Amino acid sequence: MTDEVSSELAIFDETGKITPTLAAILNQMNLKQLFSLEPRTAITARDSLVCSSCSSIIDSVVKYIRNHSREEVFDLITSLCVQIVSYNEEVCTGLIGLNMVSGFL
Repeated sequence: MTDEVSSELAIFDETGKITPTLAAILNQMNLKQLFSLEPRTAITARDSLVCSSCSSIIDSVVKYIRNHSREEVFDLITSLCVQIVSYNEEVCTGLIGLNMVSGFL
């Protein structure tokens, strides 16, 4: 699955758009909770498929971060927030800007 996610991220690089395949993979994760403005009240159990998807996405994103500028990574995360979570760009930009860890990105 890591190769598939990497391939989909390459398409994102070229087009700036998240493909339906990448969206489907990402929708297996609870990204709405990740970008949520609401406090988290419970931990949701994940099955092995989702854990496998999470690991693949994390591996692919780590490779993406290593090979792209901070601005490109910021654009990817903003695009995920807008296209997958459906917040407007201003909200996503603010959320991500406030939460970016300088040592990580």
